[in-house]
Amino acid sequence: MTKKTVANPALLILVIAWLVFGLTTRLNDFNEFSIANFTNVPNITMSSPIQWYRALTCLFLSNYGFPELISNSIMLIVLSLVTRKVTTYSEFLIIFIISGMVGNLLANTFIIYLVNSQMTIPSYLTSDGANGYVVGMSTALFGLLFYTLVRYIITQKDRVKSKADLFNLTFWLFVGLIPWAYPFLGGDPFNLSDYSHIAGSVVGLLLGLVATIAARLHGSTAPKESSLGAHGAP
Repeated sequence: MTKKTVANPALLILVIAWLVFGLTTRLNDFNEFSIANFTNVPNITMSSPIQWYRALTCLFLSNYGFPELISNSIMLIVLSLVTRKVTTYSEFLIIFIISGMVGNLLANTFIIYLVNSQMTIPSYLTSDGANGYVVGMSTALFGLLFYTLVRYIITQKDRVKSKADLFNLTFWLFVGLIPWAYPFLGGDPFNLSDYSHIAGSVVGLLLGLVATIAARLHGSTAPKESSLGAHGAP
């Protein structure tokens, strides 16, 4: 028979993020080193493919402080309760990494385009931030959210949906989308962080659609247990 483990991939991500946060908080030299070498600075990150690693390493940094790490940690843990139902252990990590890294690269490309554009930029957009740095896992979290929305709707369409799951997804969708309305209501224009969140969402959405199509081609909508999530027993 098969015995399932309760391992949650979100824990691995949090261990890395909190360990790095502890080092940057306690060791000033390490903090300065991480800012100089591991943060996502659009003009530096996009200057050469060799620098693209910054779009990934910045996901595990929290140089903005404790509140950012706490809020991201809460969202990751709570969202993972639903995401784990539609992914395997390894798929969860892959989605986190791809949506976070590719989302950051897309946001970098967009803001650099705005900086170099000869056209008049709409009032709800800004090119500020091309030389500033962005850190945090929120780009990947938005990717996970939209991936989960797509996969959950498809895989659970013929089942009774959990009210807790629906509240979970609706809450984070509301929290994530409301700030996107501010620039159109006279608030501050979109900035690099907003571009990253939007790009991460798009990548997550596309990954969800690709996973859905692939599952249908293989005649299944439910994820198989990862080798990390199950082992044989007599």
